[in-house]
Amino acid sequence: MQERTNEQPQERANEQPQIEEEPLELFEGLFAYQPRQPHYVAIYILSGNINFDRLKSDVNAYNEANYTMLNLDISLEQVGNRQIIIIGSFGDANMAKSYLLRMVQERALFEGLRGSNHRNILGTQRNLNVMMHNNALNAYMRFMQEFYMD
Repeated sequence: MQERTNEQPQERANEQPQIEEEPLELFEGLFAYQPRQPHYVAIYILSGNINFDRLKSDVNAYNEANYTMLNLDISLEQVGNRQIIIIGSFGDANMAKSYLLRMVQERALFEGLRGSNHRNILGTQRNLNVMMHNNALNAYMRFMQEFYMD
């Protein structure tokens, strides 16, 4: 006969162990290189007008034909007077970089951006947020060149 006790099953079984993250090394005090984190491809609008509906339609058709399994979203975000189009998310930096390098060769995708001055970039949500909130595109371009464009 088994002895019964009043002990409850361990309630912590579903809790994740606390893992202390190492402090991130920041490029120019702003950006962290985290290649295994989810990444996004972004189009930073420097000036001019865009047709977001056209761009979204073209990018969605491109993604449906080439990247169906990734189930990518596209959105337009604004911080102050700055606009950025976000595509993602991708599992890591290499996936986002591969997408970006292939996408920029498809000139028809960019009809919705005709008449605008823009930059194609990639990064983690954290880095893109820091870039937008600090209006730090030039620093981000240096960061991207050093860590992503080898």
